[in-house]
Amino acid sequence: MKVENIDTDLGNKILEDLKQQGWKLGAQYSPLAFDKGIDFDSYTLKKDQSKLYLEWTNWFEWEIHGSKQDLDQLAEKYELAKIVPSDLVKKWFGDQFTKLHPLLQKLHTDGGTLTGDVDIHYGKGLAGVIGRRLAKKMKLPEAGTHQLAVTISHDSAGLHWGRCFNQYSYIESLFEPVGVITHGYWIEATGPLTMKLTVDVKDGGWYWRCLSIRFMGLPVPRWLVPKTTAYKVIEDDQYRFHVEFSLPMLGSLVRYQGLLSAQSD
Repeated sequence: MKVENIDTDLGNKILEDLKQQGWKLGAQYSPLAFDKGIDFDSYTLKKDQSKLYLEWTNWFEWEIHGSKQDLDQLAEKYELAKIVPSDLVKKWFGDQFTKLHPLLQKLHTDGGTLTGDVDIHYGKGLAGVIGRRLAKKMKLPEAGTHQLAVTISHDSAGLHWGRCFNQYSYIESLFEPVGVITHGYWIEATGPLTMKLTVDVKDGGWYWRCLSIRFMGLPVPRWLVPKTTAYKVIEDDQYRFHVEFSLPMLGSLVRYQGLLSAQSD
């Protein structure tokens, strides 16, 4: 569970109060990150068997993830309003929502944070050069094994996906739903680039599929931009994430994949 849209000053006070109450710092967004405290910040606090994850962004301010018991106590003490489950994704999928694995249904109803190790690979030769340029824009680290935290939440604006590698670089995507799955799509806008996406449900998994791309409102031929393969499926009660960019003739430019686990409620 989580609470969100907590005023920055109040969230700072809660963080300091928790530390004084014996909560120990388990992890934090790197103090060396150039955007720490400017665009993004996060802390993981632990006490006995309990864990709280506090995340701050310049856009949505503080949100806190944790168990129902811990959040109920914070809500009562600081007059916070707990987030109710969202049906935004369920409405877009309609009857097909139940075809998703139950853990994916829960994730896209209640929201949550997933963490784990992912492996990042770059192509060879020219493919690798292009892949590293893409990676720079997406704030991806170098090749190897890295820690990834994915935060998924929903509000009236749409579906929010936040990604943070090694508690250092943070990037968020907003997906806005249009219509329903049978005759609708999701819009992801990054600067002047806008993509229309749909979702294919395969064996309970969530597979993104690009329908069209526009740059400054003008359609872009698909062969001019890298093909994206992105999906999440459930394996042994964990979430396998796979994201890959490729081009014809050159093959894979860059990809990252790994098994993530949900933080305990």
